[in-house]
Amino acid sequence: MDYSIVKAIITMGNGLSVKVVAEGVETYEQLIELKKMNCDYAQGYYIEKPVYPDRFIEIINNKKFRIS
Repeated sequence: MDYSIVKAIITMGNGLSVKVVAEGVETYEQLIELKKMNCDYAQGYYIEKPVYPDRFIEIINNKKFRIS
């Protein structure tokens, strides 16, 4: 997969001092690449599948979503 556009967006976000969220992360390999690129946060099926609101509260209280 070509990550050049992803890297450019992450670099731009970091240069502007804003936190960057990668959406659609589906594999461990994608997560590792995002970590290497200094991406701040990730979301997607690899992190957690869609859940009901009560389960969501439980998840965010027990998990860290920061990836860098």
